[in-house]
Amino acid sequence: MYFAIQDKPLVKIIKELCDGWNIADPDQYALQQTEGELVYITEKNRHDINGKILTLTISPGKAAQEVFEKISVGKMEEKKDALKRLAKHSSDVTFAGEFISRKGVEMLVERVEKGTETGEVLAFSLKAFLELMDHGIVSWDILSSTFVKR
Repeated sequence: MYFAIQDKPLVKIIKELCDGWNIADPDQYALQQTEGELVYITEKNRHDINGKILTLTISPGKAAQEVFEKISVGKMEEKKDALKRLAKHSSDVTFAGEFISRKGVEMLVERVEKGTETGEVLAFSLKAFLELMDHGIVSWDILSSTFVKR
């Protein structure tokens, strides 16, 4: 399908895509750039996407909630996969904002401070933490000496 993305509100484009493919709840979906970094398309950045391939995917809020839940209560392999996904998607400011709004940074800090994270799980946790902090949404003052030592 071809859409003149610059001529319509994104909400309308997403609704039309979902309607065309019989997908319910269009508010649970978003457009995402698939080339290079995974970036959610917003009204703010939509003018920077000329010539980019986009995909219809779950909304950043839904994605952040899924990741948060898997890290919080998932089995070890699920937690590792969720942390890997978090590390990959946290460079996107839209996703990062959603994860941060769920107290995601605080959860990561707490998990690292406990000292139970090791190996790949710790590596993905720290990579995700750094990506999230790079957006300047959360102050570095939240870090304790325990976190820094760890």
